[in-house]
Amino acid sequence: MKRVTGILMAVIFLSLLFSEPAFSQSGVFEALDPNLPLDDGWSWDVATGDVDGDRDLDIIFANQGQNLLYVGDGSGAFSDISSTNFPGNRNLSWGVALGDVDGDGDLDAVFANTNQNELYLNDGSGLFSDVTLTSLPEDSDDSRGVALGDVDGDGDLDIVFANRLTRNHLYINDGHGVFQDVPVSQFPGDDANTRGVIMGDVDSDNDLDVVFANKDFQNLLYLNDGSGVFTDVTPTNFPRDYNNSRGIALGDVDGDGDLDIVFANRRLRNSLYLNDGSGVFEDATAILLPTHEDWSLDVAFGDVDGDRDLDILVANFTEQNELYLNDGSGVFEEVAATHLPADSDGSLGIVLGDFDSDGDLDITVANFGDNRLYTNKGRPSLPFGPVSCGETFS
Repeated sequence: MKRVTGILMAVIFLSLLFSEPAFSQSGVFEALDPNLPLDDGWSWDVATGDVDGDRDLDIIFANQGQNLLYVGDGSGAFSDISSTNFPGNRNLSWGVALGDVDGDGDLDAVFANTNQNELYLNDGSGLFSDVTLTSLPEDSDDSRGVALGDVDGDGDLDIVFANRLTRNHLYINDGHGVFQDVPVSQFPGDDANTRGVIMGDVDSDNDLDVVFANKDFQNLLYLNDGSGVFTDVTPTNFPRDYNNSRGIALGDVDGDGDLDIVFANRRLRNSLYLNDGSGVFEDATAILLPTHEDWSLDVAFGDVDGDRDLDILVANFTEQNELYLNDGSGVFEEVAATHLPADSDGSLGIVLGDFDSDGDLDITVANFGDNRLYTNKGRPSLPFGPVSCGETFS
């Protein structure tokens, strides 16, 4: 009898350990004090990764003025080392992406700027050097977003820049972090007002395709042939839209194994496009997303409540940021009032990551004014990789 009781107690303990209790606060966020280092400028975008090799997440902000590097201690506390470890910024930076572009095993930083875009190489300790003049093509574009990925299958990271009122550009990496612009025959030209860009394999052929978010213009989808040659398939594969889109996220929201798309739209309802698996998308906004029409500028996916599906975080300018929880089938419920700190910040960018090393996804928001870190109060969960992209306000 004692043995049966012991087994029963063990079963009850394990069920409590691995089930979601009714009082769980997974996906409920709080702003801790102290938060991030104070910054009263315009931070237009944010990216996260371990830049100093200490196995916790650091944060980079793309700024109007000095770009910012905050290093984390693993507990959710950050130090601003921008003045000692980051080059002085020559231009206004709208977007930032992190990746190992020179193959030395650490994360480098690429900035999308008004005028010359910039590349900072990391020495492995979080000390960055500006190698723009020797490693990036000269440009005078007004770039608003940037994405990194291996588009030609040669094992290194290439760059796509989203440009305002000029052609978007693809730069191919030589394997050492030196980039070359490709011609229109390889990457289609366009006359859109592009504000965001993201890469992902949307047609399930094992290469990276490109999605662009456009202001007052049709959003665009370019499919990759595997060698880094792209075709604009927007007319056949995308819903017709002119949604004033600013940010993009890619992720499988309905559990069917392919990448769906959410667009952050300014003063219009945000958009959700479902993928049929071949890269053909259907607009499912009306039946799956809440009806808010906010000044949305960026969006990110991640499993914030530990139920193994992708939820949506939206950065809004001067309005409450939004959290949409997924029911597992791709139907979303707005829960900001109960799950997010109240705010009226000028939010411009958003990213998810486990900043306090407790096994769940936290939020960092790039703002006009002080940037914010919101920590998740839930128990540890298995995160689904978050994605986000650059966006703009004007």
